[in-house]
Amino acid sequence: MLKNKNFWIIIFAIFIYIGIQFYNKNKNNPELLGDKYFQHKEIEKAIEFWEKALKERNNKEIYEKIVVSYIIKNDLEEANKWANIGLTYFPNYVNLIFNLALVNFYQGKYSESIQLLDSVLEKDSYFPNAHYLKGLIFETIGEKQKAKQEYIKEVNVNPICQKAWEKIKNEKN
Repeated sequence: MLKNKNFWIIIFAIFIYIGIQFYNKNKNNPELLGDKYFQHKEIEKAIEFWEKALKERNNKEIYEKIVVSYIIKNDLEEANKWANIGLTYFPNYVNLIFNLALVNFYQGKYSESIQLLDSVLEKDSYFPNAHYLKGLIFETIGEKQKAKQEYIKEVNVNPICQKAWEKIKNEKN
């Protein structure tokens, strides 16, 4: 009985040790610190820590976080710069391509945005909001029929897209 008790004490101590090591490693992880700042709407601090994280390991999701943060801040030049840097390392990462298309849309570069969205859809024909964004572009440049077709494509691949449903509904009225 005593041996069995000592075995469980040793196992418990090992789990405590592993937990402490995991905590110590993650409390200084710049990516996680950036995530924490982002959750608290401290975008500048988040970006600062994510840039540090990129120096430790080149990671496509960190580039995406930085790009999205700059979009939120409406700093489209920086968003564009970081998306392009990320795409030099991860040229087929559809999230970055989509975000670059979004930046181009906000900058009024509609043909560039459509080309990027076509690239997204070529790589992932079910990518959420890609057809919706194409619809917005076509609507903006006055091509209502093409816009409607894109909204319909969006609800076919992403039926929970309320914005696309609204656009289709408004077209009928």
